[in-house]
Amino acid sequence: MKQIYSSKLQEIYYDDSKRIIKNIWLTDNISFEEMKKEMKNWMSNFNQTKAKYMLTDSSLGVLVPPKTQEWIIDFLFPTVIENGVSKYAILLSEEIFSQVSVEQMFDEDKVRENINFQQFFFDKDGEKKALDWFANE
Repeated sequence: MKQIYSSKLQEIYYDDSKRIIKNIWLTDNISFEEMKKEMKNWMSNFNQTKAKYMLTDSSLGVLVPPKTQEWIIDFLFPTVIENGVSKYAILLSEEIFSQVSVEQMFDEDKVRENINFQQFFFDKDGEKKALDWFANE
């Protein structure tokens, strides 16, 4: 994978041959405004790819409060759906509050009604399993 973006908060990689975009959160302490800025940077990079698969490593335990969840749902998901992403894998922290905050985004009614990609949650060491899951489509 080739690194296509880096900041103190996240790194983004893209594998053109496998059409996988991956972001890694580098901290578990991020404000709403920082999250918005980083998600906009992610979206800018995503729009320059032909990603079919998305992998997010949030294993450091990023907490996603409800306000941030709503913003991500409204900002990110429509574009992801429109661009044909078929699978989204998320590596979760062992910390229960972080897990719930991430999983809760996918339980929102408007997400379940409009989502047309598969998502799956893996433990923090599950990157290989996630990549295998992508390959078995």
